Amino acid sequence: MKAICCVRKGIRLAMCGALALALLVSVLGGAPLGAAQPEQVIRYNLTTEPKTLDPTINGDLIAGYIINHCFEGLLRDRNGKLVPGIAESWDVSKDGKTYTFHLRDSKWSDGKPLTAKDFEYAWKRVLDPAVASAYASVSYFIKNGEARYNGEAKPEDIGVTAKDDRTLVVELENPTPFFLQLVAFMAYMPVRSDIVEKAPEKWALSAATYVGNGPYVMKEYGAAGLVMEKNPNYWDVASVKLPRIESSFINEASTELAAFENGDLNILENFPTAEMPRMSKTKGFVAYPQITTYFYTVNTERKPLNDVRVRKALALAVDRKALVEKVLQGVDIPAINVVAQGLLDSAGKDFSKTAGNFGMDPAGNARPDEARKLLAEAGYPDGKGFPELTLLYNTSESHKQQAEAVQEMWRRELGISVKLMNQEWQVFLESRGSGNYDLARGHWWGDYADPMTFLDLFTSKASSNWPRWKNAEYDKLIEQSMLLSGKERDDAMYKANAVFMNDMPIVPLFYPTDDFVIPENMKGVERTLWSVFYFGNTTIE
Repeated sequence: MKAICCVRKGIRLAMCGALALALLVSVLGGAPLGAAQPEQVIRYNLTTEPKTLDPTINGDLIAGYIINHCFEGLLRDRNGKLVPGIAESWDVSKDGKTYTFHLRDSKWSDGKPLTAKDFEYAWKRVLDPAVASAYASVSYFIKNGEARYNGEAKPEDIGVTAKDDRTLVVELENPTPFFLQLVAFMAYMPVRSDIVEKAPEKWALSAATYVGNGPYVMKEYGAAGLVMEKNPNYWDVASVKLPRIESSFINEASTELAAFENGDLNILENFPTAEMPRMSKTKGFVAYPQITTYFYTVNTERKPLNDVRVRKALALAVDRKALVEKVLQGVDIPAINVVAQGLLDSAGKDFSKTAGNFGMDPAGNARPDEARKLLAEAGYPDGKGFPELTLLYNTSESHKQQAEAVQEMWRRELGISVKLMNQEWQVFLESRGSGNYDLARGHWWGDYADPMTFLDLFTSKASSNWPRWKNAEYDKLIEQSMLLSGKERDDAMYKANAVFMNDMPIVPLFYPTDDFVIPENMKGVERTLWSVFYFGNTTIE
């Protein structure tokens, strides 16, 4: 990252000059020489270059981290709690279907005024089928949102209206108790029409045209990494403490660890699994709980994976306890549901724990006898005649180790052969999204604190339905739950969850924690509910 290194060198030279001046003053004036202040720069690795930084189009959390610093929605997520963002206040109608947001006076990073029209443009752009937003489905709660995305409504039919420059009125299809959480999410952040329309596919790939409205502004962006600096035009710039953030794109965990130990990074996120026992004892080690599920997605359109007995056999043959304890060597939890733990129903019960185990051992042990029986019923006793499948994962040492472990479990317990294939992140996303795979690594971070953030991923029309699984009953239950509240809504979601898990279009693996080493002199680090950092309130002592 030549540009970043040059800037660092300049900073260090400036610091040396400041120290020399301080020493001269000390000698001449007899004052004691004070200790140099630590450099107020975060250096954090993002592992890979994002495909896009466009808030409307983006579908991954690597870009989400950058978007969360360079843009701001009507509300902002601060450590999982909602605080006012561009909206100073809001009103909700008695029926819970109309929200009126009152916007504060704010600007874009280039100094131009931000208005309610910018939000109207951005939200309608998310629902434009030609744009193909990865998160279009989170806007289906808006009146005529899904109809617009399916080509059954016009842009002017969408329930988003800029009443004036400072007032945005939003009509929903149904009361949505978590709607305010959504407006803090990246897909609901504003983008400016003149910037986007000038270069729809390129504006978010250059620091020169990446105009945002958040606490930070992009200063440098290249193949090796990027630099963000405090945005002087941010409405609350006086509260932004950290002046500069540098992010690199180091793919290999061992290389990231070396960079951290050499001082080139001051936060460590990705390190070889074998290093977990050592790193977990390091000062500053922290394991953040996540609303996340890791799984293998199963292409239900391919034989023999179109047979539910085969899918269940694959799921039951996995020893999740061994995967967590011996391979991951961390504090992750064996998963037996697609819905992550920590999300509550209307009665305050953990949805995932209440839903049941769907034939799997809650402790995570494999159930090989049941698995072999199902495989035999499907016509493959002891794995005989079973075709060789390929398990696809994106390039990562940890993903490789997990895949090798599960590959061996399937060989040992079922007698089947599974090849492993890795692809770089962007190629992998294309393969998985287009259904060009047998089995593939999958995971999902909850975007808001409700079980629906997982359940609506797998409706027939959802772009995130990687298993290419279709079930009319499931679709109907999800649709019904949108119209209900309280216990009735809970019942519909539990039934939908049971339909999905009993058909097993995924192989659940584990609920991860996010493991980091964050030096103890780094204060004020924050995380969103959707598991990305916010460093604006961070100081280095």
